[in-house]
Amino acid sequence: MDYVFVKDSEGYVFKKLENEVYPDEKVISKKEYMKISGLSSYEKNLGMVVLEKTPAENRNLHYL
Repeated sequence: MDYVFVKDSEGYVFKKLENEVYPDEKVISKKEYMKISGLSSYEKNLGMVVLEKTPAENRNLHYL
């Protein structure tokens, strides 16, 4: 299964399985996901952010 980045109707962004995307959710690029979620600022200030495979694991960010 492939993961995609999505934005819901309320503006929240997250990573989920491609087959779990609802019609009211918009698939977005990784770059847009990083910008909206604020992870790009972590990447700029603290180093590279490594995203884990599942949204639950994304809470445990690792910095290189």
